[in-house]
Amino acid sequence: MRTIISTLNKLMQLPLTQGRLRLSPEALAAYQLQRLRRTLHSAYSEVPLYRELFDKAGVHPDALATLADLERFPITEKDDVRDAFPNACLTEGVRLDRCRIQQTSGSSGQCMEIAIDRFTDDQRTLFTQRVYGLVGFKFWKRMAYLFPYPLPLQKNVGLYRNRHISTNDPPERIVAQLRAFRPHLLAATPSDLFELLERIDHDLTGLELERICVHSEPLSQDERSYIEARFGCPISCNYYCNEVWAIAAECKQGSLHQFPDNVVLEIVDSAGRAVPRGEVGHVLVTSLNNFAQPFIRYRLGDLAAWEAETSPCTCGLTLPVLQRLEGRDDDYVELRNGRRIHPSKLTVAVKRPCFSHPGEQIYRDYRITQESPTKVRVQIVPGRHRDHLESCKLESQRNLERILGGDAQVEVAIVATLTRGPGGKRKIVERLLREQ
Repeated sequence: MRTIISTLNKLMQLPLTQGRLRLSPEALAAYQLQRLRRTLHSAYSEVPLYRELFDKAGVHPDALATLADLERFPITEKDDVRDAFPNACLTEGVRLDRCRIQQTSGSSGQCMEIAIDRFTDDQRTLFTQRVYGLVGFKFWKRMAYLFPYPLPLQKNVGLYRNRHISTNDPPERIVAQLRAFRPHLLAATPSDLFELLERIDHDLTGLELERICVHSEPLSQDERSYIEARFGCPISCNYYCNEVWAIAAECKQGSLHQFPDNVVLEIVDSAGRAVPRGEVGHVLVTSLNNFAQPFIRYRLGDLAAWEAETSPCTCGLTLPVLQRLEGRDDDYVELRNGRRIHPSKLTVAVKRPCFSHPGEQIYRDYRITQESPTKVRVQIVPGRHRDHLESCKLESQRNLERILGGDAQVEVAIVATLTRGPGGKRKIVERLLREQ
């Protein structure tokens, strides 16, 4: 019954969510300001973490008169949220046993749990539909997503039909599942698509996909053209994270449109002040649709830039456009045979065992270091819960060994702390390539 009610609610809200795409910039800014005020007031009165951060900074939610006033509020770091979970970073009265606990892969170097209630989950489905809807996908069509583990998108009473296909399956089985399901849209990371294409000796134009949507990793123009040719369909990129979900997505014209009604996105300098349009800065996000565990001026660790000049996109939307999205400054692992493995694939492999224990912080931090062309070392800092630490550590090692395919030795060690570089910065994946 709850699933049916949830589906009906989403169907009723879908026209409103899609309709906000057509609001004028002034109307959208007014909506964003209203939603932001509610978020700040709720967080200050009901979330101990933000009450402490705001009081320490000497600022109150009433200080938000305009969107520009958000700069007066403190930046929230990953450590702040992670160390406060669950009691101090959840809204008072939220029950963890009624939430879905989403664990991040720790691709920024820090692992985190996120409590997602029914309202937030429903909003995520609605904005997922928007992401794919920008390129023509409708909720009654079929979508397949190639991913290491399933996502919670199934409870929609037959609507928003999707199929999880595991990246751990052999390539022949992956292709067979795609042929059997006949999806209109395929969602995946570029590195998983490259790996699939490298392991089969034929093109996949016969799947008759309408579109591929990629996420989590940068994609060059030549890489985009290669994938499009092998699958026989266009590619679009989207930008999201587990903490706040849908941040931006490409339209059919290739513009990366930001979603101000879901996320307030700031691009700032090291002091937290907005950088000029066209200039690269650090990404801060504030969620407008997660009141169970809010994220306010939360530093993602990404670099981006707004479009230098604002002008309506030829697709007809007036949403803000991101000109550059550089992502995290991580290194690929490069093996002796020339094979390059993207950081996101490595981080998911290491953190994936922890996903079987929702609500437990098994790894607090970790780092993956390629010390030579034939050796990769993983250092893990234990989290609050130690019961499954050893089994997760062994599974992380097996996962990495499978991805590396025997081309490099994997060593995994438990350590008390991880050293940081200049300015306190630390990369989760680093390539030193010292000769043995």
